[in-house]
Amino acid sequence: RALKVTWRKGAGRDYAVADLKEIFGNFGSRVQDVVVRDKGTKVAAIVVLGDASACARAVGSVCGDRDNPLLVVPLAKEGKPAPVAAKEPKRAAAAGANFENDVLAKLRAAAAQKRKREGGERAQDADPQKRRQQAA
Repeated sequence: RALKVTWRKGAGRDYAVADLKEIFGNFGSRVQDVVVRDKGTKVAAIVVLGDASACARAVGSVCGDRDNPLLVVPLAKEGKPAPVAAKEPKRAAAAGANFENDVLAKLRAAAAQKRKREGGERAQDADPQKRRQQAA
């Protein structure tokens, strides 16, 4: 019955407790509680709904503003792993829901390319015949 909701701060619409109650109240259950925590560039909230079916409907949907969508995942109870969330629709991914994964993939690719480039330079330096050709 509990959801963890996150969004980026300053990337479009910012959500207040009343906004979250209105958004999640549309899933057919009364919102029992909302706790918001500001983490700098990200904001996280715990939203407690009245029943589990409303929670399941919220996890499988795109919520919030298109410029700053809400990432909604079920909140795991202690000792129990969180259920696997449904795949996000492509519309949410285009709006930046996978921003962190995209940045991480680009950083990894750049690091691999740098290692490859540096490895090639070291191989040329180690080859004595190539050093003689460069000196001539």
